[in-house]
Amino acid sequence: IEVWNSWFWNPLSVDDPETSLTASASPELAIYPNEKAISWWVSLVAGGARVAAIAATDFHRKPQNIARPCTLVLASDRSEKAILAGIRAGRTIMTTHPRGPRVELQADADHDGVFEATIGDTVPVSSALRIRVKNARGAILRLKNGSAELLRSTVTSADWVKEIGQRELAVASPSFVFARVDSIVVHNLYAMTGALYLR
Repeated sequence: IEVWNSWFWNPLSVDDPETSLTASASPELAIYPNEKAISWWVSLVAGGARVAAIAATDFHRKPQNIARPCTLVLASDRSEKAILAGIRAGRTIMTTHPRGPRVELQADADHDGVFEATIGDTVPVSSALRIRVKNARGAILRLKNGSAELLRSTVTSADWVKEIGQRELAVASPSFVFARVDSIVVHNLYAMTGALYLR
């Protein structure tokens, strides 16, 4: 499901009737449809659906840009077949642009120090998690379980890593988690992962 689209993220203008915004609208309204789409995706996943989340770009006229935002896919190779398989498996990361901020979410299911599982996989709720954020110093990392927030932390470096033990997840008993990186401005999304499922 396309949960992040440039049409709303970077609207043509606040008084353009095609964006459903008015000149008196606040900047936050420009991204509201994306947040609504993310919430819908979360509700589907919380209900048991396995649906990949993606970001995409519309280009109708300037100032919209191609690949802003875009979807990165964890795939076995660069072939069309492998990329589509990666999307179907839910191995998607969304970001502002191809070289923009990114967030990775991995799990160590057997506590051997190797984070072998990633988004799209199913791991025990006792797993340890590792979140890595690149190119987003000063942004806010949020680990989410549906609409609930399990962790909020400030990203303090250009290549930042946070590990989370099983205790935090066991208390929440989530069925899935995903990570997102936001600017300090409310609802200004920089990057987001697909779901990592927990049993």
